[in-house]
Amino acid sequence: MYRYLTWAVGILALAPVVGAIGYDLTIERLALAHAVTAREETVRPAGEVSNEGVERIVVMPLQPAEADRRTVQVNASGPVVAATRQEMGSAVHLQGAPEVFTESAAGSAWVELSPAVAAKLAGRMARITLWARADRQNPSREFAMALTIDGGPAEWTRFTTNTVAYESYAFNVPVPADAAGRTLRVMIMPDMDQKGAAIAASHLIIDRVLRPGEADPATIGQGR
Repeated sequence: MYRYLTWAVGILALAPVVGAIGYDLTIERLALAHAVTAREETVRPAGEVSNEGVERIVVMPLQPAEADRRTVQVNASGPVVAATRQEMGSAVHLQGAPEVFTESAAGSAWVELSPAVAAKLAGRMARITLWARADRQNPSREFAMALTIDGGPAEWTRFTTNTVAYESYAFNVPVPADAAGRTLRVMIMPDMDQKGAAIAASHLIIDRVLRPGEADPATIGQGR
């Protein structure tokens, strides 16, 4: 009987140790799973931004303006733009112009939308998404975006940047019904603190928000 009692006491004494080991292993597995999930979320391609509730109009890889390609443009007093290679692939490096009035479009870069895209957005709500992150050597704390029509005033939406990985930054904006045939530009102000800080941006995505009850164009014609 004494031998059995000793054996039982020994088992009870080991139980917390075994439980602790099991707990540690479980926590480690959960941490590893969370890390894998986080990596998958932060490096997903720009084309995989959720299109639920919207019609995807165009996905635009961003490059500086060149003779045969005019994607990201700036004026003489605007940001410094340069091509770069990032974890998302080809991208643009946008360094803000210091001491430029924050609300002025003069200190911003822009992407001009095609007439076909403008026609599709006319009279609708547009969702504009930029894949970007703060520059790691000279990080911008905050950048902003706006949609302008024929060079009109810009209503800026501000975003706090992430230096760790690319993220999608999106805002919704109503587009006037008479926008077709007019000049629509997505304005990007890389440094709202006006200190010459920078961001890197890889893709611009233009979506049209679906109205309540409106069928998703991607599902039209599919079998029921």
